[in-house]
Amino acid sequence: MKQLIEDFNQIYRSYASSQCTDYTFEESNNLGKAGTLQHLTLHGINGFVLPNILIKDDSSIFEKAHAPELLKKDCDGIFLTERAGEKFIYICELKSTYSTQQITKAKEQIVGSCLKLHSLMSLLQAYQAEEWQVRGIIASFAPTPEQEAAILRLKEQNDPAANFCYNLQRDGIYHMPETNCKSYYVPLNVPELLFYYVRVPYQTEDFEIDFNQLIS
Repeated sequence: MKQLIEDFNQIYRSYASSQCTDYTFEESNNLGKAGTLQHLTLHGINGFVLPNILIKDDSSIFEKAHAPELLKKDCDGIFLTERAGEKFIYICELKSTYSTQQITKAKEQIVGSCLKLHSLMSLLQAYQAEEWQVRGIIASFAPTPEQEAAILRLKEQNDPAANFCYNLQRDGIYHMPETNCKSYYVPLNVPELLFYYVRVPYQTEDFEIDFNQLIS
């Protein structure tokens, strides 16, 4: 990974990564808004954080191309890390509301960010996509009873988005196999994805969690 980061910083100088043990990701749209989720601090990531503005700035070509909305989305944070010889890309998104609309949007933001990051990284000799596993982290206020009931009603109607939201908050994790991703997002080359859910107490503006506890 060290060589990849060195190459990345050489080519994308204005978006150079930084090595971190702990890092605080922010939802820039919520800053200063009382009662909203504004910051998520992950302790123990032991990796390299990439500026999320990289993904936002990369959206311009997709805007001009009138590409699917998925490719115009960005995220709140990205970091790369290694564990037991395996390489991981983590993409984070913060939401204040656990609704089908907002949590599905977070999923799409992570998928879109993953695709754009892959495209940018593929220019580098040290990057081999098959070596990297992609993980999403969605943090939000815990769903209210009313929100849970609304999601359950939609799930019982076989709504795919509601099914994702229901299982994610119930299990704290959701797996999207590669075959499913490629079928659902055709013709886009979406890899296998695994999502983790961070349940934040209501109206907690700044939340901290141990990264190892999250993924254990």
